[in-house]
Amino acid sequence: MVDIESDICPCCSGKLHRIGEDVAERLDMVPAQFRVLVVRRPKYACLSCAEAVVQAPAPARLIEGGLPTEATVAHVLVSKYADHLPLYRQAQVYGRQGIVLDRSTLADWVGRAVT
Repeated sequence: MVDIESDICPCCSGKLHRIGEDVAERLDMVPAQFRVLVVRRPKYACLSCAEAVVQAPAPARLIEGGLPTEATVAHVLVSKYADHLPLYRQAQVYGRQGIVLDRSTLADWVGRAVT
């Protein structure tokens, strides 16, 4: 919203009242944003016996022990197969955003996702 600095009339110093507005729309783009999802799993121990340690199981992952979320792997697959963007170019795109991923890593994700 772009508004005037003062609501005082420049001619008579009276109060200005809003009578309408002009609206202009523009198309903007926000590039893909990467974020790190952190899963915390607290551990609990018994104060009486000091032998029992209890912790919730880790959530399942598409690639066990791997870095990507399901959305990241889906993006790689859509970019590769629907947008025809080779993995080496995807690695370059991620590199420009500060994410260093080797093409072989992306290939491994693709392979694991389709099995």
